[in-house]
Amino acid sequence: MPLSSCDETRLRLIAKIESSFGRAKELEQVGELEKALEAYLFAFDNGHLVPGWGGVRLSYVPGAIARLGERLPAATLALSHRRDAREKLIRSGELEFDVIHEWLALNSYLNEHERELQLLRELKETGTLDADLESQIIRENYERLLEAGEYKILDAYFDEFGAHFLQSLFHFDCNTLLPPRRKSRGRSKEMAALWSRSIKKDGRNLYELALATKRWAHADEVARRVLSYCPEAESLTLLVETARRLKRKARLNKLWSLAEELLPADELKKI
Repeated sequence: MPLSSCDETRLRLIAKIESSFGRAKELEQVGELEKALEAYLFAFDNGHLVPGWGGVRLSYVPGAIARLGERLPAATLALSHRRDAREKLIRSGELEFDVIHEWLALNSYLNEHERELQLLRELKETGTLDADLESQIIRENYERLLEAGEYKILDAYFDEFGAHFLQSLFHFDCNTLLPPRRKSRGRSKEMAALWSRSIKKDGRNLYELALATKRWAHADEVARRVLSYCPEAESLTLLVETARRLKRKARLNKLWSLAEELLPADELKKI
């Protein structure tokens, strides 16, 4: 079946969008910064039309523009304008998936995550906070909210963060217990190490939230999983420091019992 004129026009536009990103990088390399910015912005503003380009448009493209902003302030300003436009839409009640995720991505590359928490608090105070928007902001700012001691906000999302932690365990098991696929045999150890780091990080965060919200049984089970999967002095230290900071003396005693049960003698000696 021959292509219609609309199909041909759309395919030409997609090709132009894709090529503009490559052209922008070439222009940046030779110092044509203004032209590079124009090409980057064309790729970002129209990238939603390219099938399968969601990740590229919300990561590589704004990342490149943010990098360009170190040499050309207009690039940073362009990102800010686009972020502000999406924030205005959100404040007016426009809660489309793409609008929210573009806003979150642009905040990230502008290093302005505090705007998300500010908006969260403002809408909560006025009683106009949409549940889905709240969930997305909290997921994006999980660690920042932990650092700020905003445990009350995070309490309702404990199960969601717990599921994320369990996924790290699952992926670790897949890389260590199942036969590696042919294409990934050389990367199995590398991936196992990656998921090991995730277990320690996600486990420490979930352990803190469990302690802060007095989920004692959950805290002990998270600690057991972390020390079972990552039986290292580093893992124990992360958990102990968290329990001490939150002044949970009973959990400290439990941690030492778990460590004696699960850690090798040479790792215990490092403590």
